[in-house]
Amino acid sequence: MIKFVASLEPRDGKWLLDLSRERLRQLKYRTHIDELTNAIGERRIRDVVDLLSLYEQESGWDYALDCLMKSQNAEYESPLSTWGKSVPLEPLKYREVVFELFGCSGLEAIPLSHSELFDPLRDAPSFSSATTLFQKSAISSVRTLLERGNFLFLQLDEFPNYPRDLLELMRSSLDRQLLQIVLPRIDSLIDITALWHTELGRRVLSNLGIMGTRISDSQLDVVLSVLPVLPSIRDAIASKIAHTASTEWDSTQVFPDYNSLLAATINHDLLHLRHLGSKYGISTVNMITRNALDTYCNEETPEIYRLLLDCLNSHLAIRHVDSIPIFDEIISFGISRLILLAITALGHYYHKSSVITLCEHICTTKQKTHLESMKDSIFHIGKKFPELPLVLNEFLDHAPCLHHSRLARLVKRLPKYK
Repeated sequence: MIKFVASLEPRDGKWLLDLSRERLRQLKYRTHIDELTNAIGERRIRDVVDLLSLYEQESGWDYALDCLMKSQNAEYESPLSTWGKSVPLEPLKYREVVFELFGCSGLEAIPLSHSELFDPLRDAPSFSSATTLFQKSAISSVRTLLERGNFLFLQLDEFPNYPRDLLELMRSSLDRQLLQIVLPRIDSLIDITALWHTELGRRVLSNLGIMGTRISDSQLDVVLSVLPVLPSIRDAIASKIAHTASTEWDSTQVFPDYNSLLAATINHDLLHLRHLGSKYGISTVNMITRNALDTYCNEETPEIYRLLLDCLNSHLAIRHVDSIPIFDEIISFGISRLILLAITALGHYYHKSSVITLCEHICTTKQKTHLESMKDSIFHIGKKFPELPLVLNEFLDHAPCLHHSRLARLVKRLPKYK
C-alpha cells in the first residue's frame, strides 16, 4: 500500500489554517440552525426574530434565510424525547411560525409551497424587505382563494391589520361558502362533509368536538345554533337538507398538509394531529383530553391513562398557549398520576400564562412534592423567558395568594438568567 505524506511546505500550513476556518464556519452554521430550530420548535417567536436579526447582522440576509430554510428539516430538543434524543420539527408548526415571523398569521393555508414563498426573498436586501415581499405574495394568494370561494383555515377576521377590503371580502366569502352547501340525509343521519369544508363550519364543529361526518338532527340543531352567522343563513342551511349526493370539494386550494389536518380533525386522529403540530388542531386535542379526563375520573383504566399521556404529548408537540388551560384543569382535577406531568409540561411553555397558572397553584397546593415541582418549572421557564421576574412581582403585587411568602421566597431565589 502506497502512503502519501504531505510535505511541510509553508503553503501546507495555510491549507491547514483554511481547513480549520472552514470547519469552524460549518460548526457555527450548524449551531445557528440548531438554536433556530429549537426556538421554532418551542414557538418562541420573539427569539426567532432576534436570532435571524443577529445572523443578518453578522453574515447578511442570505445567510439568515438559509438558516431558516434549513431548520425546516432539522430536529429540536423536546420533552417528548428520551435518552437525550431530539424530535423532527413538526411541519405545520414550522409553517405557522414562519408566517407569524413575516407578519402573516392566519394565512398559513394558502397553496404556496415553502420554495415558492422563500425563493423571492433571496434577492431581498434585508429581513425587513423580505417581510414586505412575503406579505405581498401571501395576500395575493389569499385574494385568489377568497374569489374562488373555497378555502379553509384562513383567519383574517382575527387580525385587523390586514387590508380593509381583504377583511370585507373574507367576511362575505365566509357567508357565501355556507349558502352554497347542501347537507345530504343518509338514512336517519345528516352528512356534514360539506359543512366541514367551510371555514366557519370547521371552527364550530371542531370546537364542539364533533367526530366524523354524520350527525343526528338534534346535533345539527346545536351546531347551527352556535354558527356565528345571521339567522337567515342558518335557516338556509337547514332548508337544504335533502336526499342528494354530497358535494365534491377541491382539496388543491389549500396547502396539502392542511387537508391532512382537516382529516385528522374530523377523525380525532391524535397521532396525526401531533405529527402535524398545528395550532388549529388544539381545539380537537383539548376536547379529546377533556373527554379522557372525565372518563378517567370515573374509571381509572390503563387504556384511558395511556390516552391521557398521548394527549399530553400532543399538547407539547403543538406547543401552543391554548393548551395551558388544559394543564391547569389536570392539576385541579387532583389525579396524582397526572399532576406532576402537567406541572412539568407547563415548564416548557415560555409564556406569561404558564407562569401565572403555576403561581396560582403554588398559592393553594398542600403537597410539598407538587410545590417543589412547580418551583422547578418556573425556574425552567425563566431560562428562556426574561420577563419572569417582572411577571412574578406583578402577581405578588396584585393577585390574592394564601401563601404569599412562598412566592416572595421564590422571587428571591431566582437565578441570574443570561
